[in-house]
Amino acid sequence: MRIAILLLFSGLCMLPRASAQQLTIIESTSFMPAHEMDSVWLGVATSMGYTAQIAPQSTLDDIAGLAATDVLILSSGVIALPAARLHTLYQYTQSGRPCFVQSGTWRMPKAASPSIH
Repeated sequence: MRIAILLLFSGLCMLPRASAQQLTIIESTSFMPAHEMDSVWLGVATSMGYTAQIAPQSTLDDIAGLAATDVLILSSGVIALPAARLHTLYQYTQSGRPCFVQSGTWRMPKAASPSIH
């Protein structure tokens, strides 16, 4: 799963880096405690040298909350997005900045997990 995220992430962040890119990851664990994607995205982003933070869903209540964000990541496609938050996402993408919405998750079944010795 991390490899798939890394591939998506590297394509998403093919932006010129004059300075550190600020990534904002909208959390999903308050909606679905079993979701781990917030921390996976954070780990991948920081390991690639980006400045990243996990932000509450209320960050989407106003476009001003995304003023310093260069790349926006919604770590779950199942969180509730009322019309006002969708409008904020629309405004964000209309400003020319990239947004990635995680639309599904896949986990390797435990029985099929490779052993590492």
